[in-house]
Amino acid sequence: MITNDVSKLSFSDEEVRVLFGHLDAIETMFKDKTIELTKDEGKKFGKLGKGKEQWALEMFRDVLNTPSLLPTQLNLEDWKEEEKTRELLNTVSSRFKILSQQVIDTNRMVGFNIYKKCQLIYENARMLSSKNFKGFKVHFEKWSVFFAKKNKKATPNDVVVNG
Repeated sequence: MITNDVSKLSFSDEEVRVLFGHLDAIETMFKDKTIELTKDEGKKFGKLGKGKEQWALEMFRDVLNTPSLLPTQLNLEDWKEEEKTRELLNTVSSRFKILSQQVIDTNRMVGFNIYKKCQLIYENARMLSSKNFKGFKVHFEKWSVFFAKKNKKATPNDVVVNG
């Protein structure tokens, strides 16, 4: 794992090809095995939280030990398969969440580095345009719009350099 220095982070064309190949394969595998609930459906079906999950697992173990507890309209083998599927999906979900957060955090650091580079270029253009170096003023003025307040022309003081 890299540290916060993401300036040397890059992916080869082969790594990108392999990455997207794996993502395609995962998406294909899950295509017919997952659903997407609307917000209202999510509220309707609720969630098996930690407390209810512990209760349901305890009940499952009790039924496994005493099958006569299971009403005749329920199939124990189906329930076993659901428990196995839920455990797998919990594991996959946890791994995806961790990986997703790492990708988000890394992308944030790469974006931060890019922004700091832009700030440095902007400050350099500000300084050189104030000294009338050819070609810098037009870019400085164009870039200054980013820092402009509503109905106010940007000035060099509007730039946040180290913040």
